[in-house]
Amino acid sequence: MTVPPPSPQPPDPSDADARAARHAADDAAADPDESDLGGQERLARGNQATAHLSGQHISHFHVQERLGTGAMSSVYRAVNTETGALVALKVLMPGADPVARSRFRQEARTAMQLRHPHIVRTHEVGELPDRGISYIAMELVQGESLSELLERRQRLSAADACRILEPIARALDYAHGQGIVHRDVKPSNILLQRVAPGTPNAVTSPLFDEPMIPLLSDFGIARALDAPELTSAGRTVGTPAYMAPEQCEGAWEIDGRADIYALGAVYYRCLVGRPPFTGTTTQILYAHVYSPLMLPDDVMAALPAQAVETLRASLAKAPEQRYQTAAVMADALATTAALLDAGDAAPAPGDATMTMTSLPATDRTSSATMLVPAPATQSATALPATAAPALAPRRRRRVIQPVALAVSVVASIGLLAIIVVVALQLLRGNGSAADLPPVEATARAVATADSAGGAPDGPAEDAAVTPGAPGNDAQDEDLSAPIPVFDIESVWRDAQFFYAERDWANALEALTLILRRDIDFNNRFFRNEGTLSQLYVDLLRDNPDAPFWDEHADYFDEPQFNRMLADIFVGLALGENALNRPNQAKGFFDEALTIAPDAPMVQELADATQALIDSTLTTRPERRADLQQLHIQFATTLADEERFCDAADQLQAAVGLQPDTAVSEDLIAYQDECAQEIATEAGRVELGTLEGTFIYSTNVDNRYRIYASLAADPTGATLLIENGSQPSVSPVASRIAFYNTQADDLGLSAFDVGIGLRPTDRVLRYTGFAEDGLDSPAGWSPNGDRLVFSSRREGDRRDRVYVVNADGSRNADTLAFGKDPAWHPSADTIVYNGVDLSGNRPGLWLMRSDGTNTRPLTDVATDIRPTWTPDGESVVFMSSARDGNWEVYRVDLGDGAVTRLTDDPAQDGIPVVSPDGRNVAFFSDRGGSWALWVVSINGGDAQRILTPEGSLERWLEHGLDWVD
Repeated sequence: MTVPPPSPQPPDPSDADARAARHAADDAAADPDESDLGGQERLARGNQATAHLSGQHISHFHVQERLGTGAMSSVYRAVNTETGALVALKVLMPGADPVARSRFRQEARTAMQLRHPHIVRTHEVGELPDRGISYIAMELVQGESLSELLERRQRLSAADACRILEPIARALDYAHGQGIVHRDVKPSNILLQRVAPGTPNAVTSPLFDEPMIPLLSDFGIARALDAPELTSAGRTVGTPAYMAPEQCEGAWEIDGRADIYALGAVYYRCLVGRPPFTGTTTQILYAHVYSPLMLPDDVMAALPAQAVETLRASLAKAPEQRYQTAAVMADALATTAALLDAGDAAPAPGDATMTMTSLPATDRTSSATMLVPAPATQSATALPATAAPALAPRRRRRVIQPVALAVSVVASIGLLAIIVVVALQLLRGNGSAADLPPVEATARAVATADSAGGAPDGPAEDAAVTPGAPGNDAQDEDLSAPIPVFDIESVWRDAQFFYAERDWANALEALTLILRRDIDFNNRFFRNEGTLSQLYVDLLRDNPDAPFWDEHADYFDEPQFNRMLADIFVGLALGENALNRPNQAKGFFDEALTIAPDAPMVQELADATQALIDSTLTTRPERRADLQQLHIQFATTLADEERFCDAADQLQAAVGLQPDTAVSEDLIAYQDECAQEIATEAGRVELGTLEGTFIYSTNVDNRYRIYASLAADPTGATLLIENGSQPSVSPVASRIAFYNTQADDLGLSAFDVGIGLRPTDRVLRYTGFAEDGLDSPAGWSPNGDRLVFSSRREGDRRDRVYVVNADGSRNADTLAFGKDPAWHPSADTIVYNGVDLSGNRPGLWLMRSDGTNTRPLTDVATDIRPTWTPDGESVVFMSSARDGNWEVYRVDLGDGAVTRLTDDPAQDGIPVVSPDGRNVAFFSDRGGSWALWVVSINGGDAQRILTPEGSLERWLEHGLDWVD
């Protein structure tokens, strides 16, 4: 029975707000048809970060209850205390990484510029830097999403689907006209707002007791057509079931026709009862690109020809073969609806195209008609369209570094995209995920995580792929798989990240991809000649002379790789026991024991899990209790060793096997300790990964000197310049600008490390004033042709900022009152410590290189020594007034949010950002002696990396640079 949504008069805050507001939370709840690329399981500890906001005030909004939580933000129902209006308040989680902050700022910018009757309105965007909070206040929609409607009704009539989607197509056309591509059109992002009769732009339908307005929501991953840097680094984003082929392939140039395809996929979902393609994420992405699209014959028979043509024209594989604008699609939908209302719509011809077995859907035995053919030039056959359920829940994904693939696909959906690329190259229908053991079903099929809990006991292979899917005629082929091409450093870094996050499925994907660089492993793996662990042991672990180890010696060794693989399988096994799936758990335990047979704890767990599998109905409760007690016993032992994450995994399995209140309380405590453990490790710099060279000045025997030390091996120092301080290295040459401390030649000078100079030599004196560049390093323009510096040369004890040609060809020009200037790495923007024209509002300011367009960035007078991140989106600086002593901070230009990076009673300052933008180096007198320290760009635990030559007693007289 269908239950209509409650009447909107009067609006009930407890009504459907929680569901309706999910549009504003990033993947807070996923449509069953929409496999979230990062999985549906989120780190509970991250969600707790904003849970305390209920009952508090954020600006002039009184926060009520939390409506939803996503990977990087939470959404609350809140009241605007100035107007009394209810809003959906989206709050960025404190401590969000730079990518999350950039995306949040992007969403805010995008949403504020869109004003359309069928787009959810954004009322206000703001931030509270002192609390580290950024927020977006949006329209609180009373009603359900299209996803929820489809959950209730499974399918819609063509007329109802057209009535709902035609306004959405109009909204997309408007957004495209503003230069915005949504890139994540799906049923859960289409909201159906209940309104009173006579409301403009409302739609009526027999489905609803009252009119409703379809609204397009969540521009959180939208991309500006003229601002590709907002989603740079090759990050393809979207929801697999509704992604256009060009998105699946990771194409850089995505335009509005990708949204048209997605809306066509939503139209298909409404009419057929499932998305165009189903299965694992790998299979779905492959199918969008290479597989023909089928339309079940029973659906075809019920549809008018106009609806079938709209599906064809919106779901074409090539963008140029689709509708070229969303307005044309909207017109087509409106025409179909009008014809249906008038009873004039002709049925689609039954013999329009060839028929073949349908892709699995609601009826796996029905026949279907080919709606959109596969690309004519593609010889590979389609993947099976369904696969086994997920073997392990997915957790938060890290943004992956760009990967140099040999095809036009970039690592975009975590490591998943890399695996998908391999699948697009290699898989030819010779077998399926369901034919593989649990490990291979994870590593090869990249199963999704739509069922994180509640799955019945039984092996993963019980969920078999439907026979007869296209491509199975090639299953006897002797497949020799090409070696995947990718950046090993990036993939290894991702493997380490996922491992540290205890994201076992993604860590396994990464390590599997690395293993496939070995030719024998690659071929035997894809011919299914053994389990992953057995192939690894036979070909690599027991063969220390294998070229694989020498080729990757710069990244890992055999013991480290063994340990990671074994830990991953144990983690996956515990996750399966937590889901009460002992068959899968036993398979993972066996994999771990194959790699590390001398593991008594794992062996005991494997034996107890097998005992549960072999139990009868009579003995099963006892065997389950035995296994649970074993998990609890090991959790206690691990907690005593302060291995709280491992202990939490054991207790999670214990609670999953049999609920226990006391155990659940211990689990929460261990999870809290684990969250702290992971946060600490996340903020810890891996010294072995540091690259580049530190250039710094110091004082040795009352003489200023400039040294160079390699970041990867900072134990030694090379003297570069005698009688010099405040070094700054040119971005395009080997020249160093510095302050010359020779008594007879004080001032801003140059040294060239590429022409064999002695430390006492100089190549140029930039200016004739001894005060120029004395108190902070000069800043280079992006192309290295100019220098910006500060000086008190005028004799009035006031700092001024000047700019001069790097070849010394002209006198310096005065730009502004201020000091400590630093030039943007790629733009005509300078950051400096200054004041406004009246001498007030001290803090960090921005201006152009001609002194115009000055604007404040921070408002604390002691914010000094700013330095840019390589992407130019943030400024790192030191300050003493914010927390009572010198600390290092980061301010993000997009929203002005300030993040404290260091926290120590000692003096921390003179920061510089690493060339890759990941870390910040700074000087500190922690422990009573000066040293160079490094901390993550997001803050956390700092690590001491070198003791500088000489002394830094008058530390602000010195400078620090970090170059490639």
